[in-house]
Amino acid sequence: MFAPLAFPRHSMASHTIFFEDFEDVGKNSYWINQYYAGCSYHWPWKFESGKYKIYINEKSCSSHAIPGYDLIPVDHSYVFEVDITFSQKINADRNLIYKYLSTNQGTFNIDNRHALHFIDDKIYMEFVVNGQKQVPNHDKVFNYPFQANQEYRFHIEVTPDYDRIKIKKIGDEHYTFDEIIYHNLTFSNNTFALRAATGSIGFSETFFDNVRVTLIHDDEPTPTPTLLDVVDFKQYDSQWGHDIYNNAPNWAGADTYNQCSGPQADCISRWGCAITSAAMVFDYYGHNVNPGTLNAWLRSVPDGYNRAGGVIWAALSRYSKIMSGPTLEFAYVNYSDNNLKTEIESDRPAIIKLKNEAFGGNHFIVGKGLTENQNDFAISDPASVANPLLSNANQYWGQSLSIGQFRKTNTDLSYIVAFLDNDFQMTMNKSGTPVDDIYYHTEDPYLNPSTQDVDDGETLNSLWYPKPENDNYVFEVSAKEIGMYQLDLYFYDKDGEPKLFTIYGYYLMGDDPHSYSFEFDSENMDRLDHEQDSYSVVDKLEDYHSAGLITNAGVMQSIQSLIRNALRLKSQEYNFAANVLLDVALDRINFFTPEVIDPELAEYLIIVINDIKNS
Repeated sequence: MFAPLAFPRHSMASHTIFFEDFEDVGKNSYWINQYYAGCSYHWPWKFESGKYKIYINEKSCSSHAIPGYDLIPVDHSYVFEVDITFSQKINADRNLIYKYLSTNQGTFNIDNRHALHFIDDKIYMEFVVNGQKQVPNHDKVFNYPFQANQEYRFHIEVTPDYDRIKIKKIGDEHYTFDEIIYHNLTFSNNTFALRAATGSIGFSETFFDNVRVTLIHDDEPTPTPTLLDVVDFKQYDSQWGHDIYNNAPNWAGADTYNQCSGPQADCISRWGCAITSAAMVFDYYGHNVNPGTLNAWLRSVPDGYNRAGGVIWAALSRYSKIMSGPTLEFAYVNYSDNNLKTEIESDRPAIIKLKNEAFGGNHFIVGKGLTENQNDFAISDPASVANPLLSNANQYWGQSLSIGQFRKTNTDLSYIVAFLDNDFQMTMNKSGTPVDDIYYHTEDPYLNPSTQDVDDGETLNSLWYPKPENDNYVFEVSAKEIGMYQLDLYFYDKDGEPKLFTIYGYYLMGDDPHSYSFEFDSENMDRLDHEQDSYSVVDKLEDYHSAGLITNAGVMQSIQSLIRNALRLKSQEYNFAANVLLDVALDRINFFTPEVIDPELAEYLIIVINDIKNS
């Protein structure tokens, strides 16, 4: 029997134990513990225009305003609320310690704290116990579009098991940031602190107002919905199940179009688990969409699907922006029960990627609820009605691998996405420095709903990087064996508009990693460009001969001479004569393959020569 569903939430109906609106300037004496660290001058905290102000104008200085008494009962859940205005700049340090342990009344022990740290549009979580940063929760980073001279309401629910952070602009009806961070930290409650600090930027000015602490009574549970209201679309529905999926006839091997059964099926009913899951989530957020309309749009744009038929989720973010309904940004995170709970408890259905280890394929489902005992999740499986729980889906399809998050946003939709053949490895750095928060993973073909097996399709390595900074990005490709590769790059500007590049290369044993550099600017994609170094291909022909991929030196030299002379003519704008030489080179490659030229190398050379012809 299917278990009832419920969310772990607490009643907010309880008494306030602290409130300060900073209207009475005489109450400044209550904030007696104005602790300083690293400061040459004790920058004063001041009551100003009904707010509590701290101004610091030196580097590496921090100051903390603390109530003059320990006010939060030990091990009691509570809500901490405060209004904060970041004046003039948002790239200065701002901080808020909403829980810390004071070992002796009237002293400050910074070694035990839960805190928020703000720089620019980044929110950094700080969890410290006995002076030790707690991993993985410490330094968890979120994005939020803070603006200078804007006042924000922070609503923080603190419990022994999790902290819930909500943020909105003053005047807005709804919170636009809502995150739950699960933890198992050991120190007790005591009090809180208002904090300001500077680092390499020696300026910080912050105003605090309306500080409130309210105890939560755990014995008064609040009635909650039993399940997120997610429509249960099926990929095999006759309304769209026979629609051609992507350009599946080209890569699924179907003999005829609309072949919706058997090992060469090309329809949504066979391949549509990802778009059907996405349609369920988009419908939940108010978009008028179904798997058929979503597939039709993705087929109409150049970045809807990758070359193996996988959905490019960044394209769906753009779809959400140009269609009626809220704009949704996408991010991948590794699967964990806590990550899935966070999404569901934040009223966000999550797309779960499953992997069948026996066959190597993927399947996508939607997580939408928790069982009453919180040891399982309710799901919608686009390919079955027999799997109401995640445990059922894991048994049928395979293990949970990752979570695809679609969240409402009013920030930019820039991404960098890359796909590479499975036998090759890729990394990306930024001006020579490793980049954090890149999600590398493998995209396998989608599992056949009828057999839980993989009939056809290509496995790709992929890279997903949301909200890249404007900088120079370098992609490096390497391999353990020789061969041709195809690197597909998708760059998205702040509005989610794409610019695509396809790069072909041939890797030899002993090669250094092949590097490709791009100057990315989310507001000026005209700077983004790449040109194939055709002369390097000419020089590389000798290496292909040495590796035995072109067995006849005379053939190699003749092709090399033809391409080199064609490039010289191209540089002089004699394009017709150059293309005549390139056509001769193509004829010779076709003639001497496979007896003299390795077939895969020949395929690569033909691609390169055709690119030169079209340049």
